[in-house]
Amino acid sequence: MNKKNYILLLILLLPCLAAAQVHTQAHKDSLVNATMHAEGKDRLRAYQLLTNIYYFAESGSNDLKMDTLLTLYNQMFDEAVRQKDIGMQGVARANTLLAFSNRQEDDKVLRLAPDYIDYFERMESWKYYYPIYQKYIQTFFYSGDLDRGLAEAKKMYEKAMQRKHNDGMGLALFSMSNAYCKMERHVEEEQCMRQSIEILKKESGKLPVVAEGYYFLLQSLYSQERYEDILKEAGDFEQIIHLYEEDSKSPQPTAWVNLYRNLIDAYIKLGDYERAESYCLKMDSLPHNMIGDLALAEDWGTIYAGRGKYQKALEMFDRAIELCSDYHERDINIPKLKAEVLAKMGRAEEVHHLWEHIYSVNDSTRTLEINAQLDELRTQYEVDKITIEKIRNRNYFLFALGGCLLLSVALGIWIYYSRNLARKNRDLVRKNQQWANIVPASMNDMDTENDMDTESKAAGEKITPTVPDAMDRAIMDEIEKLVAGGLYKNTNLSLDMLAEKINQNPTYVSKAVSHCTGRNFKTYINEYRIKESIRILSNEKTNNISIDNLAINSGFNDRKTFHRIFKKMTGLSPNGFRNNILEK
Repeated sequence: MNKKNYILLLILLLPCLAAAQVHTQAHKDSLVNATMHAEGKDRLRAYQLLTNIYYFAESGSNDLKMDTLLTLYNQMFDEAVRQKDIGMQGVARANTLLAFSNRQEDDKVLRLAPDYIDYFERMESWKYYYPIYQKYIQTFFYSGDLDRGLAEAKKMYEKAMQRKHNDGMGLALFSMSNAYCKMERHVEEEQCMRQSIEILKKESGKLPVVAEGYYFLLQSLYSQERYEDILKEAGDFEQIIHLYEEDSKSPQPTAWVNLYRNLIDAYIKLGDYERAESYCLKMDSLPHNMIGDLALAEDWGTIYAGRGKYQKALEMFDRAIELCSDYHERDINIPKLKAEVLAKMGRAEEVHHLWEHIYSVNDSTRTLEINAQLDELRTQYEVDKITIEKIRNRNYFLFALGGCLLLSVALGIWIYYSRNLARKNRDLVRKNQQWANIVPASMNDMDTENDMDTESKAAGEKITPTVPDAMDRAIMDEIEKLVAGGLYKNTNLSLDMLAEKINQNPTYVSKAVSHCTGRNFKTYINEYRIKESIRILSNEKTNNISIDNLAINSGFNDRKTFHRIFKKMTGLSPNGFRNNILEK
């Protein structure tokens, strides 16, 4: 096909591409509308479909996509809480952690996951509890804290064993095996993975994990140089893949690639290049990524070298080195294999140049220079050490004495400041607790409210009395009945909704609230909500509630808004308020 034909084909495809984009946008707009106006399961379904569109089809900045996704997942969770749909709550929370993990924000995963784990444990939703717990553990591995990850995996195993949850035990053992792998404790890695496989084989829906477990098991055997055992286990691995495909009713090329890669490596180590080549051909017929291409190129090079086909081996190793460059990786093993082939071909000069390249990649020259500099510094250090020994001993006492004095002063200032701050905060808590027990002002006690300095300060605004008329009084009485009855806990409550419930014009409702309370509608409702949150925090049975749930139970649908308004009306953050109650 010549250049003109390519251009013509592109022109013909443009309307199709544009139409597809328009269709996607129209579908997205429809789902956005559904999330605002649909009810019940339809709204949750709209959230689920909308997040899928953003995750798989939406173009643009990845950060922008993830920000939008995270917002949608939070809204989806809030809606699922309102509908008491534990399943959709689990989907939203698990995907939230996945989004942060994809953006490599491990700190946020480690901060949020414990609350999610506690929440689903309280809900006894084990279907989401264990996968979220496992994601939490894996994040420790990503961040390099292997000891903490292993400790959490053991903790997860103990909890699952106490509850007799086999799936939880299997997933915990899987994570423990991964930790031992990274620690290069391959015997323990193998033991844990075998136990995980045996447990999860008997659990419904766990075949994907079992197939992945077999891959890691064969990798562990390879690390222990037990190549014959790899061949023995490969048969069981193959049976699991067949069961996996029957269960999912779809081919699983990734599982087959994982099996073939292990068999290729084992047969190469055993010197059986014919069988290794046969599995290379099988793997080459399956779809795989750049890492698979790289592994195949290296394997083919090793097979050709083992058979004495050095020129073909060089071509494969050159291909592997090129793929390493595309993949932004530096694999020193492949140039070493190439150097061995060149040496067998008697091309000594090329071997010499290649090893120079290997040394440069390893920064060997730089390492020698650093070592020489360190030796020089050590010598100088020993000379200077004797000189400064006497000065250091003379100054040590004065330094220690001055440090103690400064520490004493700093400690005194800190104690004084802490006590004053604690006293002020406790006074704030007491005043706000008194305020929380007062029903927001109506016409019957409006004169009394003007003298309530505590409530005025807590509300964060100056009260401006206005004489209401009879209509205002009547409307306000109806409003008080509904709002005091708990309507303020509705996170979707608006002026229009309230007006509709009492069959009044929104303008009249707003005017009645303003004239009778001296506040606008939003502040009036928020006072009820903040007082409710204060009552929850002041109750010993409920004061351990999370901030997210506290906001929802008080009528707010947004944590940030709740935090801002709570601090404005009380002078303390929700956690600060709770801590000062507990310290009393």
